[in-house]
Amino acid sequence: MELWAQQGRAPLNRDIYQAYQEHLNDKDVDFHTSIKPYLRKDLNRETVLDTVLPPHIFYWMRAIDKPKRELGKWETNWRAGPIVDLSIGADLNDPNNDAMKYIAGGGLFVEADIGPTLTVNLSARSYTAQTVSYVDSFINTWEVMPGMGYAGGGKAPHNFSDLNGYVSFTPHKWFNLQVGRGKNFIGDGYRSLLLSDNAYSYPYFKLETHVWHIKYMVLYTAMKDVRMGPGNSKMHNEKYSTMHYLSWNVSKRFNFSFFESIVWQGQDTLVDRGFEMSYLNPMIFFRPVEYSLGSADNALMGFGLKIKIADKSQLYAQFVLDEFLMAEVRGGEGWFGNKQGFQIGFKTFSPFKIRGLALQTEFNYVRPFMYTHGSPTQNYAHWNQALAHPMGSNFYESVNIIDYRFKRFHIQEQFNYAFTGSDTAGYSYGNNIFRPESDRPVDEEGHSIDHGYYVGKASSEHLFYNKIRIGYILDPSTGLRIEIGHLYRQRYGEGFNDATNMFFVGIRTTLFQNYTDF
Repeated sequence: MELWAQQGRAPLNRDIYQAYQEHLNDKDVDFHTSIKPYLRKDLNRETVLDTVLPPHIFYWMRAIDKPKRELGKWETNWRAGPIVDLSIGADLNDPNNDAMKYIAGGGLFVEADIGPTLTVNLSARSYTAQTVSYVDSFINTWEVMPGMGYAGGGKAPHNFSDLNGYVSFTPHKWFNLQVGRGKNFIGDGYRSLLLSDNAYSYPYFKLETHVWHIKYMVLYTAMKDVRMGPGNSKMHNEKYSTMHYLSWNVSKRFNFSFFESIVWQGQDTLVDRGFEMSYLNPMIFFRPVEYSLGSADNALMGFGLKIKIADKSQLYAQFVLDEFLMAEVRGGEGWFGNKQGFQIGFKTFSPFKIRGLALQTEFNYVRPFMYTHGSPTQNYAHWNQALAHPMGSNFYESVNIIDYRFKRFHIQEQFNYAFTGSDTAGYSYGNNIFRPESDRPVDEEGHSIDHGYYVGKASSEHLFYNKIRIGYILDPSTGLRIEIGHLYRQRYGEGFNDATNMFFVGIRTTLFQNYTDF
């Protein structure tokens, strides 16, 4: 029985995925690259393992495969290994003259393929960290470690942990069902304006079906609004979401996708709603159902495009909207209710005939108040972090990545620039998605001001972020690698100028990804 006949997920990590993007984006490959994590059975269908990647690259999926055993009448296949994350560095610009920074942690993952249709996975991690000043400020403000949940506020070091797992079942070659706790990602970019893996893990149930040139996903989740006390579960508010995503490979070179989501709070002023049964239907548009319920739930809609402009190059885009009035858009007066965002990007693989080189550039633009709601519990967020872009709204950003692989070596440089508008004078100008829309500035009569909201208003800030990493895979059987690197980050605006200048060295298992480039 082939390992790749099983139903597990490829780990949701960009370093792993980047190794086979060139093949999956070939014009002759009918693969839906925007729905992540990928299923190993789908990768197997494209013969990634045997014809594309050398053994030391696709380490986690093959090299730690254990001898098969019998479980009753089923043949089983077990994989297990340690999770290691140790890094130490020196921030030469630390404002408190405490240069040493570190992260120390680890855990264990276990996965079993049970028969040809079922895979079970479990991973657990625990950490302690002394973070750079801007991440430390984030933790003290929101009491969460980016992507890793509760970390407490106050004095470092910060302690945090994560527990993930899933059961993946494929009853038919056209269908896959998953239930678990983890993250999901929609899009072909480094960022996603629809659903990213930026926030903490959450419980979910997912259905994927792949028929002809169409792949359709339905995702049901249970999330948390923890603004009133991340460390006190009695103060958490339950929130739920349902998401639909359809990806259609119209031709060998063109993909079109459609996205919709609805977010609602588990309890309103009148009733304990729980999971709204009306949103279980996997084949509906949310707005008519929302109106029929007499509810002001938070509905989003989005579209995606991917065009393979050459054999090894592609353009991709996303567009997301919450609300808009065409008259207000044409008026151009910055109405607060015009909530839209877009992404456009370009990728190329093996340019200049340099095998192993990949280049990517991406531009993201999100208007003020996007992802917000009149009730903050129903905003597009989970555990004090955005479900889409880590900067929330009211910004534009450029992301540029150079990625080169040679045998076991991996070199990557990432440069970001962002321009944001932050809240000021006690009012919301649409950057902080955890504030209600009613927090807008008021006029002399005390009425909320409806117009004049543009990206960069009211307090403009600039962000430069550059990170270079050089890594070497030590042990393909566990994905263990060492890396050294340098991070420079500068954020400045009126009256402040903060910079991070850190050299670091570490050893880690590349199975997960967290974002601190904000």
